This record gives sequence, structure tokens and C-alpha cells, in this order.
Amino acid sequence: MKRLTTFERPAVLVALTVLSGLIMLLAAQEVLASGGGGVSTQKFWDFVWRAWNFLVLFIALFLLLRKPAAKFFAGRRANIAETLSDLERKKAQAEDRYREMEAKLADLAGEREKILAEYVKAGEEERDRIIAHAREMAERIKKQAEVTIAQEINSAKAALRKEVAASAAALAEDLIKQKMTDQDQDRLVEEYISKVVPN
Repeated sequence: MKRLTTFERPAVLVALTVLSGLIMLLAAQEVLASGGGGVSTQKFWDFVWRAWNFLVLFIALFLLLRKPAAKFFAGRRANIAETLSDLERKKAQAEDRYREMEAKLADLAGEREKILAEYVKAGEEERDRIIAHAREMAERIKKQAEVTIAQEINSAKAALRKEVAASAAALAEDLIKQKMTDQDQDRLVEEYISKVVPN
């Protein structure tokens, strides 16, 4: 069962206020009476009237302000509870973030080694790729040089053949000129004419 607050029990509070006011009045009357009769009855009733006015004003204010004050304090209590809940949530989030950062810091050395290993591996792969490309280019250059050399050899052989043929022809011509007589020349002319002009 829910426990009632002071603002939810006005009758009890009013009764306690009236009772405390009566006790105060009785105590004041006893004090005045024991004072040797120096205080007049008029002053006593003036005091009672003022106390009664205060009591009535207090009860009226209590009854008028009870609900707004209850709402204010309930709202304030809810606001404080919500603020505390929000602060607890933020504190839990901050603790989670702190633990996450601690874990990241702990893993930082391992992460650094991992990154270095990745860079070394990437460098080795790039080196191997460059070497493979250089070998491929060297092979192409070698093949192209072989083709060029073969072409040059063939060209040199052809030039040498032409030169040898020309030298052989010149040498044969010289030999023929040296050994040919006038009779050989006449015979060659006659053979040529007989071949060109038919009988």
C-alpha cells in the first residue's frame, strides 16, 4: 500500500496545527498567570486573537497552496529523478566509452605491428611485381635484339652474296677478256646472229 505524504493528509495536519495552537495558548495563559498578575486580560486576549489569526491564515494558506505545492514538489521530485537517471545513463555510457578506449589503447601495439606487417607485405609484393615486370621487359628486349641481329646477319649475308657475285662476274669477265681471241669473238657473234635471225 502506498504511503501518503503530508500534503495528502490535510485533516491530520490541520488537527495537529490546531492542537499545537491550543497548547501554545494554554502555555501562554499559564505563563501570564504565574507572572504575578502583571499582564492584563486585554493583552492576553490580544495575544490569543493574534495567535488565532495566525492559525487561520496558516490553515488557509495550507489549504490553498497544498495542491500546487504538492504538484511542484512532485514535479521537482520527478525532475530530480529524471536528471539522476539521465546522469546515471551518461555515467554508464562514459564508463563504456572509457573501457572501449582502454581496450583500443591496449590493442594499439598489436595494431601498429599489424599495420607494419601489412606495409612490409605490400612492399614485398610491389618489389616482386617490379622485378617480374623488369624480367618481362628484359626478355622482350632480348628477343627484339635477337630478331634485329638475325635481320642484320641476313642483310650482311645478302650484301656479301651480292659483292661475291659482282666480284665473281668481274673476275670472270676479266678472265674471258684475257683468254678470248679474235676467232672466239667472231664465232660468238655468228652464234648470236644465228640464234637471233632465223634462216
